[in-house]
Formats: sequence, structure tokens, C-alpha cells
Amino acid sequence: MRRKLLTAFGFVFLTAFSLWAAGYIWFACTTAFARPVRLHEKTDAIVVLTGGGGRVLTGLRLFAAAGGGDLFISGVNPSVKAEEIVKMWTGPGALPACCITLGYEAGDTNGNAAETAQWIRAREFRSIRLVTASYHMTRALLLFRRTMPDVDILPFPVRPQGFEAWRGSFWQIVREEYHKTLFTWLRLTLGARAP
Repeated sequence: MRRKLLTAFGFVFLTAFSLWAAGYIWFACTTAFARPVRLHEKTDAIVVLTGGGGRVLTGLRLFAAAGGGDLFISGVNPSVKAEEIVKMWTGPGALPACCITLGYEAGDTNGNAAETAQWIRAREFRSIRLVTASYHMTRALLLFRRTMPDVDILPFPVRPQGFEAWRGSFWQIVREEYHKTLFTWLRLTLGARAP
């Protein structure tokens, strides 16, 4: 009896580990090769999630290139003003004269999704281009698509500087984000099945 239990436990453990390892490899590859999609399409707004280098500047570049639409930056430090964001722009051409909104309420990705959803619904927008780090995009999309199922969300992943697969920091960040993404997926899945 004891031997059967140990065999069953070993089988369950190996199966769970294999699933975890396969998911980890898939997540690492997805992160390493993440690219923006449908770049030819214009969206109602560009949404940037703060928290990493290059995100805000990427959002400003897209905003300047679009020549219209709105820019929403979620999770901004309360001490930062819109004028300071505009001064960051040193690219070719000028930024559009209006339509930059800063969101100060979000403290995490859940907050980003809730804050952005409120802003989107108030303007009745139907599409956004979402800018965040490549390693953060999968989890952000899970939460954004759950919060805004009627909005077309086009990912624009940003690769942080020095974020290459041959560096040890890449695997550390990917491992931590993979676990956060797994937890988020489980929470959303179990929540959806709850009565």
C-alpha cells in the first residue's frame, strides 16, 4: 500500500513538474521573442504601464507618430506632472498638443487594469495599444482582457535594456514573472468557475 502511494505521488509530482517546466520554457521563449503586433492599425488610445525603463519614452514615440488619439499613462507617481512627462520627449517632431492623461491610482497590475478600464469606458474607446515590458505583457494582457473584454488590445512589448536571454538577470526576472503570471491565471480561472 505504501509503495503504491509513493508511486502515485511520484507520478503526480513528475507530471506537475513537467507541466511547470514546459510552461516556463514557453513563457521564456514568448518573452524573448515578443514583438509588437498590427503596427499598421491606429488605435483609439495608447496605454503605458509605468514600472520599467523605456516604457514611457516608447509610449511618447508612438503617441507622436500616431498624430492623434490619446495617451494614458497608468501608475504614475503622484508627484509627477504631465509637463514633466512632455519634457522627456526629445524625438523628432512635436508631441500632439493635447490628450495626455496621467493615472495616479494604480499600484500594481490589477490597479493598472482597473484604472485604465475606468478611463476607457468614460471615453467609449474600443481599441488600445498596450505598452509594457516584454516580460510583463502576458500577465498584463490576462488582466486587461478580463477587465475590458469588449476592447481590442494590441500589445506593444518593450525590451528593457540589457534584457537578453544569455544574461542571468533575464532568467531571474522571467522566473519571477512566470510565477506571478501562473498565480494570476489560476486566480482568474478559479474565480470564473466560482458560483
